[in-house]
Amino acid sequence: MNKVLFIISDFEGGGTQRVISLLANYLSRNNYEIKICIINQSKIKYFLSKRVKKIELKIKSNKKNFFDFIFKNLQRLALLRKIFKSHKDYILVSFLNTTNILCLLSSIGINSKIIINERNDIFKQKLNFTWTFLKFITYNLADLITTNNKSNLLLLKSKYGKKVNYINNPVEIKKFKKQNRKKIILSVGRLNDQKNYPQLLRCFKAFSLKNDNWTYNILGEGELRKKIIEYIKFLGLERKVKIFNFTDPSAFYKKSSILIHGAKYEGTPNVLLEAMSFRVPIISSNYNGCSEIIKHNYNGIIYKIESDEDLLKNMQLLAFSNDLSKQLSDNGYSYVKKYDISEISKEWIKLFNKLK
Repeated sequence: MNKVLFIISDFEGGGTQRVISLLANYLSRNNYEIKICIINQSKIKYFLSKRVKKIELKIKSNKKNFFDFIFKNLQRLALLRKIFKSHKDYILVSFLNTTNILCLLSSIGINSKIIINERNDIFKQKLNFTWTFLKFITYNLADLITTNNKSNLLLLKSKYGKKVNYINNPVEIKKFKKQNRKKIILSVGRLNDQKNYPQLLRCFKAFSLKNDNWTYNILGEGELRKKIIEYIKFLGLERKVKIFNFTDPSAFYKKSSILIHGAKYEGTPNVLLEAMSFRVPIISSNYNGCSEIIKHNYNGIIYKIESDEDLLKNMQLLAFSNDLSKQLSDNGYSYVKKYDISEISKEWIKLFNKLK
């Protein structure tokens, strides 16, 4: 039996958590013994098979308190080291930079095989001096490194050479009955600065002045929730904009007519792949790497993030062109099949086999 232990900081709604849930569920059905170590106290927002075993450390820390922050990280290191010692026959797979660092430090001297994953844009995602220094001295300790972003790939290869591998995000493509879509625009993503919600709300405000029968749903949670709600009130959009706590987005994809993703930077956003798998036409910002997924006017529309006018123009265009909407949704559905979990898992299995 092949054994893999995934390690993640939390299991709240997020693209990385979605990737882990898909991989864990799929591999557990295919001759793999899978465990997931969840470091921080968090709710589990994605479905996990009963075959997937969970190790929940449930550490809760106050990042604003320096001493508590230091103590809880030392606690994380001690607990992770204990877990790794008892799972020496497992391949360790860590996700996201600070968790990668903690796992690499915890595994020193244990001789575990460890794969770390960079899931976001390295050039835009900032770390403080301490984490940056620790990253510099620990990343070479990894056996393999993966990324889902080709810009990251070039930088990582220049530093770590053959250790680095490019693997796309997976998506689970399910058959579903076609439904009459409603006049709903959808965005899915954490409520943080990276996802650029003020621009999306400004443009929806302008859009709704001429299209009163459309509504806007936002699915996500995060530190800017209160500010975003205040901005919705400032724009007078309380009746037309709804924010939902994160849950399985499938039902939202099925009834929405447009998905807008306005991120300032990304790795490979799962939301775009998932929207394509549900035949939802996409408008995406021109974040670094967007062209790795979207071919403009073929399987989606790319707008210039610095231009509200460009986004608004494309919202109007897609809302009132049934032919374009169908073309984008059909092409997107055909395109995304290569990202199906059954295909992407083969790439992961190749990595695991390298470490045997």
